[in-house]
Amino acid sequence: MKNIKKQKSAKIPLGKKSTIPKLYNPNVLVPIERINKRYKTNYGIDIWNIYELYWLNKNKIPQTQLCQIRYASSSDYIIESKSLKLYLNSLNQTCFKTKETLKKTIIKDIEKKIKTPVKIIFKTKESIDKLENRISKIEKNITAIKPFLKLKFTNKIVTETLYTDTFRSLCPVTKQPDFATLFITYSGKKIIKQELFNYLATCQNKPHFHEDCIDIIYNELISYSEIKKLTVQGSFLRRGGIDITPIRSNQKNFSEIDRIIRQ
Repeated sequence: MKNIKKQKSAKIPLGKKSTIPKLYNPNVLVPIERINKRYKTNYGIDIWNIYELYWLNKNKIPQTQLCQIRYASSSDYIIESKSLKLYLNSLNQTCFKTKETLKKTIIKDIEKKIKTPVKIIFKTKESIDKLENRISKIEKNITAIKPFLKLKFTNKIVTETLYTDTFRSLCPVTKQPDFATLFITYSGKKIIKQELFNYLATCQNKPHFHEDCIDIIYNELISYSEIKKLTVQGSFLRRGGIDITPIRSNQKNFSEIDRIIRQ
């Protein structure tokens, strides 16, 4: 938490009154050093879905587009969410000759801050729920939360995807709640859902950024030798026109579930 407090007192705009930029201003972007450097995740990605990308074309005609920003979870820095919103607002009255010029500008500005390759995808339509995996609701048939001690397993070997719409954590700066649909895809001994639900319930009042939440959950689960393959995805609900979907895995070709309708 020391890094959070130090950066908060410096220039993080989250939780503070901010002036909306009227002109293009990449300087409002604020990088935050990842707290999770101590964690050892083999593979992963952070996905930001932007619903309010708005700019002017060369004829000063307003344009809008659904945009996705992607960068590896191995980066030393992430972009602070409110600063990204302020940056995107600074594009609203800025003219770009082509859509490709806009894309290159955003990539350049973010890469300069987080010092890692960034990929941007312009989408023509929103995805809808396409859950091709066999999925099971974690809290189905669970009637109570019990104190969490450790995960428990049966001897049955499975490959399955578990999910819950009930995941909650707290913003470490504002202490406001953040909600997500959590997907856990794994192979190994079958997890007893009651114990998994007990564990996830311990997260509901803990202050962590979205990316840190998924790092913590992934590293807790992969610490059990009963789990051989693991991918954890947190599809967090949007705020201010942006949602974040961190994914962590020990599989190079990990599964990625399209954005869900509640995001």
